[in-house]
Amino acid sequence: MDPIIPEGKKAIACFGSGKGEEGESGYDAMVQVGKLIAERGFVVLTGAYGGAGMEAPACGVNQVSGGKAIGLSLGKAVALEPNRFLSSVVNCTALADEINIPNAGFGVRLASLMSADGFVLCACGGIGTMLELMAFLLFATKLWSKQGVVKRLAVLMSSPHDLLEGKTFEDFRAAGLVSDEVANLVKFVVVPESAVKWVLDGK
Repeated sequence: MDPIIPEGKKAIACFGSGKGEEGESGYDAMVQVGKLIAERGFVVLTGAYGGAGMEAPACGVNQVSGGKAIGLSLGKAVALEPNRFLSSVVNCTALADEINIPNAGFGVRLASLMSADGFVLCACGGIGTMLELMAFLLFATKLWSKQGVVKRLAVLMSSPHDLLEGKTFEDFRAAGLVSDEVANLVKFVVVPESAVKWVLDGK
Protein backbone atom coordinates (compact mmCIF):
# COMPACT_ATOMS: atom_id res chain seq x y z
CA MET A 1 0.00 0.00 0.00
CA ASP A 2 1.04 3.60 -0.58
CA PRO A 3 2.39 5.55 2.41
CA ILE A 4 -0.19 7.57 4.35
CA ILE A 5 1.86 10.74 3.91
CA PRO A 6 2.75 11.35 0.24
CA GLU A 7 6.40 10.77 -0.60
CA GLY A 8 8.48 13.93 -0.37
CA LYS A 9 5.92 15.68 1.83
CA LYS A 10 5.98 16.51 5.52
CA ALA A 11 2.87 16.44 7.69
CA ILE A 12 1.63 18.16 10.82
CA ALA A 13 -0.96 16.29 12.89
CA CYS A 14 -3.82 18.32 14.34
CA PHE A 15 -5.99 16.89 17.06
CA GLY A 16 -8.34 17.82 19.86
CA SER A 17 -12.05 17.77 20.51
CA GLY A 18 -14.53 16.08 18.18
CA LYS A 19 -17.00 18.77 19.23
CA GLY A 20 -17.28 22.41 18.24
CA GLU A 21 -18.47 24.37 15.23
CA GLU A 22 -17.80 27.53 13.30
CA GLY A 23 -18.04 30.61 15.51
CA GLU A 24 -16.60 28.91 18.59
CA SER A 25 -13.14 30.01 19.68
CA GLY A 26 -11.43 26.62 19.55
CA TYR A 27 -12.90 25.72 16.17
CA ASP A 28 -12.08 29.04 14.56
CA ALA A 29 -8.52 28.97 15.90
CA MET A 30 -7.92 25.52 14.45
CA VAL A 31 -9.31 26.59 11.07
CA GLN A 32 -6.58 29.21 11.03
CA VAL A 33 -3.99 26.61 12.11
CA GLY A 34 -4.90 24.37 9.18
CA LYS A 35 -4.73 27.26 6.74
CA LEU A 36 -1.33 28.43 8.00
CA ILE A 37 0.13 24.92 7.82
CA ALA A 38 -1.12 24.43 4.26
CA GLU A 39 0.28 27.81 3.21
CA ARG A 40 3.70 26.56 4.30
CA GLY A 41 3.34 23.51 2.04
CA PHE A 42 2.78 20.90 4.77
CA VAL A 43 0.12 18.20 4.73
CA VAL A 44 -2.38 18.21 7.62
CA LEU A 45 -3.10 14.84 9.25
CA THR A 46 -6.24 14.57 11.39
CA GLY A 47 -8.54 12.04 12.99
CA ALA A 48 -11.07 12.48 10.12
CA TYR A 49 -14.23 13.43 11.98
CA GLY A 50 -15.85 16.62 13.29
CA GLY A 51 -15.17 19.38 15.74
CA ALA A 52 -12.31 21.72 16.56
CA GLY A 53 -9.64 19.03 16.57
CA MET A 54 -10.40 17.34 13.25
CA GLU A 55 -12.86 19.15 10.98
CA ALA A 56 -11.62 22.67 11.69
CA PRO A 57 -8.00 22.25 10.54
CA ALA A 58 -9.19 20.39 7.42
CA CYS A 59 -11.55 23.30 6.74
CA GLY A 60 -8.59 25.67 6.93
CA VAL A 61 -6.55 23.54 4.54
CA ASN A 62 -9.48 23.59 2.13
CA GLN A 63 -9.07 27.37 1.84
CA VAL A 64 -5.57 27.02 0.36
CA SER A 65 -5.08 26.08 -3.28
CA GLY A 66 -3.27 22.75 -3.44
CA GLY A 67 -3.65 22.16 0.30
CA LYS A 68 -3.98 18.56 1.44
CA ALA A 69 -5.73 17.24 4.56
CA ILE A 70 -5.64 13.49 5.22
CA GLY A 71 -8.18 11.98 7.60
CA LEU A 72 -7.49 8.83 9.61
CA SER A 73 -10.85 7.14 10.05
CA LEU A 74 -11.99 4.09 12.01
CA GLY A 75 -14.27 2.83 9.26
CA LYS A 76 -17.18 0.72 10.44
CA ALA A 77 -15.81 0.60 14.00
CA VAL A 78 -17.61 3.88 14.73
CA ALA A 79 -20.91 5.30 13.52
CA LEU A 80 -19.37 8.49 12.16
CA GLU A 81 -18.72 9.86 8.70
CA PRO A 82 -15.48 11.63 7.76
CA ASN A 83 -15.82 15.39 7.41
CA ARG A 84 -16.34 16.95 3.98
CA PHE A 85 -13.14 19.01 3.93
CA LEU A 86 -10.69 16.11 3.69
CA SER A 87 -8.60 15.54 0.58
CA SER A 88 -8.42 11.81 1.30
CA VAL A 89 -9.38 9.31 3.99
CA VAL A 90 -7.39 6.34 5.31
CA ASN A 91 -9.43 3.56 6.95
CA CYS A 92 -7.27 2.51 9.91
CA THR A 93 -9.59 -0.33 10.87
CA ALA A 94 -9.15 -1.88 7.42
CA LEU A 95 -5.37 -1.52 7.75
CA ALA A 96 -5.49 -3.36 11.07
CA ASP A 97 -7.79 -6.22 9.98
CA GLU A 98 -4.93 -8.67 9.40
CA ILE A 99 -3.74 -8.28 12.99
CA ASN A 100 -6.95 -9.96 14.21
CA ILE A 101 -7.00 -8.06 17.52
CA PRO A 102 -10.27 -6.37 18.50
CA ASN A 103 -10.20 -2.60 17.98
CA ALA A 104 -6.63 -2.62 16.65
CA GLY A 105 -7.65 0.17 14.28
CA PHE A 106 -7.58 2.61 17.19
CA GLY A 107 -3.91 1.80 17.75
CA VAL A 108 -3.09 2.07 14.05
CA ARG A 109 -4.80 5.46 13.95
CA LEU A 110 -2.89 6.80 16.95
CA ALA A 111 0.45 5.49 15.67
CA SER A 112 -0.29 7.03 12.26
CA LEU A 113 -0.93 10.41 13.88
CA MET A 114 2.37 10.09 15.72
CA SER A 115 4.15 9.54 12.38
CA ALA A 116 3.71 13.27 11.61
CA ASP A 117 6.61 15.71 11.75
CA GLY A 118 4.97 17.97 14.34
CA PHE A 119 1.74 18.44 16.24
CA VAL A 120 -0.87 21.06 17.12
CA LEU A 121 -3.26 20.07 19.88
CA CYS A 122 -6.41 22.08 20.55
CA ALA A 123 -6.69 22.04 24.33
CA CYS A 124 -10.50 22.19 24.33
CA GLY A 125 -10.74 18.41 24.06
CA GLY A 126 -11.53 15.62 26.50
CA ILE A 127 -10.18 12.17 27.31
CA GLY A 128 -9.26 11.42 23.68
CA THR A 129 -7.20 14.61 23.53
CA MET A 130 -5.49 13.62 26.78
CA LEU A 131 -4.62 10.25 25.19
CA GLU A 132 -3.03 12.03 22.22
CA LEU A 133 -0.98 14.23 24.53
CA MET A 134 0.19 11.16 26.45
CA ALA A 135 1.09 9.42 23.18
CA PHE A 136 3.27 12.38 22.20
CA LEU A 137 5.02 12.34 25.58
CA LEU A 138 5.53 8.57 25.38
CA PHE A 139 6.94 8.61 21.84
CA ALA A 140 9.16 11.60 22.62
CA THR A 141 10.51 9.94 25.76
CA LYS A 142 10.88 6.32 24.67
CA LEU A 143 11.47 6.55 20.94
CA TRP A 144 12.29 9.87 19.27
CA SER A 145 14.83 11.00 21.87
CA LYS A 146 16.81 7.80 21.32
CA GLN A 147 16.63 8.20 17.54
CA GLY A 148 17.79 11.81 17.59
CA VAL A 149 14.42 12.88 16.16
CA VAL A 150 12.97 16.26 17.15
CA LYS A 151 9.21 16.71 16.92
CA ARG A 152 7.50 19.65 18.61
CA LEU A 153 3.99 20.01 20.03
CA ALA A 154 2.03 23.25 20.33
CA VAL A 155 -0.90 23.21 22.75
CA LEU A 156 -3.34 25.87 21.59
CA MET A 157 -5.29 27.29 24.50
CA SER A 158 -8.64 28.58 23.26
CA SER A 159 -10.45 29.04 26.57
CA PRO A 160 -9.58 29.65 30.23
CA HIS A 161 -11.44 26.41 30.97
CA ASP A 162 -9.43 24.15 28.68
CA LEU A 163 -8.77 20.62 29.94
CA LEU A 164 -5.04 20.74 29.33
CA GLU A 165 -3.93 23.79 31.26
CA GLY A 166 -0.27 24.62 31.63
CA LYS A 167 -0.59 23.74 35.30
CA THR A 168 -1.63 20.19 34.40
CA PHE A 169 1.54 19.79 32.37
CA GLU A 170 3.68 21.22 35.16
CA ASP A 171 2.13 18.65 37.50
CA PHE A 172 3.38 15.93 35.15
CA ARG A 173 6.87 17.41 35.34
CA ALA A 174 6.77 17.70 39.12
CA ALA A 175 5.78 14.04 39.35
CA GLY A 176 8.80 13.05 37.25
CA LEU A 177 6.67 11.86 34.34
CA VAL A 178 8.13 14.34 31.85
CA SER A 179 11.84 15.13 31.54
CA ASP A 180 13.12 18.64 30.91
CA GLU A 181 14.29 17.49 27.47
CA VAL A 182 10.78 16.42 26.47
CA ALA A 183 9.11 19.36 28.21
CA ASN A 184 11.17 21.71 26.07
CA LEU A 185 9.45 20.28 22.98
CA VAL A 186 6.04 21.45 24.20
CA LYS A 187 4.81 25.03 24.09
CA PHE A 188 1.50 26.43 25.31
CA VAL A 189 0.25 29.21 23.04
CA VAL A 190 -2.89 31.30 22.67
CA VAL A 191 -2.88 32.28 18.98
CA PRO A 192 -2.72 30.06 15.87
CA GLU A 193 0.28 31.88 14.40
CA SER A 194 2.36 31.06 17.47
CA ALA A 195 1.31 27.41 17.33
CA VAL A 196 2.40 26.99 13.72
CA LYS A 197 5.63 28.95 14.17
CA TRP A 198 6.62 26.76 17.13
CA VAL A 199 5.87 23.47 15.40
CA LEU A 200 7.47 24.36 12.06
CA ASP A 201 10.28 26.70 13.08
CA GLY A 202 10.89 26.08 16.79
CA LYS A 203 10.34 29.77 17.55
